[in-house]
Amino acid sequence: MKKKQTTRPTAVTPREFVITSPLIIDQLTTQLAILPIENVELVGGDTAQENQTAVITAEVTPSHPEDLFRWYLDDRALALQPQNKLHLMDVPLSLDGMTIKCMVMRPGEQGTLKITAETTLQIAPQLPNIVASQPLHQVAAGSTLRLSVVGKTAQDVGYQWLFEDEPIQGAVGETLLVRGCDAQHDGTYTVQVNRGFRRVATSVDVRVV
Repeated sequence: MKKKQTTRPTAVTPREFVITSPLIIDQLTTQLAILPIENVELVGGDTAQENQTAVITAEVTPSHPEDLFRWYLDDRALALQPQNKLHLMDVPLSLDGMTIKCMVMRPGEQGTLKITAETTLQIAPQLPNIVASQPLHQVAAGSTLRLSVVGKTAQDVGYQWLFEDEPIQGAVGETLLVRGCDAQHDGTYTVQVNRGFRRVATSVDVRVV
């Protein structure tokens, strides 16, 4: 007598495939009854300003009211939302050069179409300002020039003052004092600010009169 064999049910795990052929994509979207996505473009990532809110928009052609958007910063998931706009608050300069990705997910009767777009963040730094104690950055000969940094951020950790692009020895604080000014002190003063792993700088012209 033959022993009766039993068949256990097998769970089928959905698989995902990356397809780049427009012809195959067109065929699949037809079979899955999904409105095809012709293009996805991320805009706004190249105009971000440090310490401001950056708004990045996923422009989908054609759009669909059931689209979902999964956002990533490099490979770290940020949000899954029905809105096509990502708001990054108080953007730090350290995000400059990082990649923002958006996966657009369009559900259909038989499956979900997923298309990913990405852009590189370009963060314009918030430059410090240099304020002089003398009006119009003009200092009288023989007097003291005082320059101070304003408009600092919480990430600023160090300073270096330069005169005509040459570092001034010992001038590493928020304020620069130059006593007994004469004609040789007439020129361009620059402050470099260490901000995380970046360095930002701004300059002023000073005239000795």
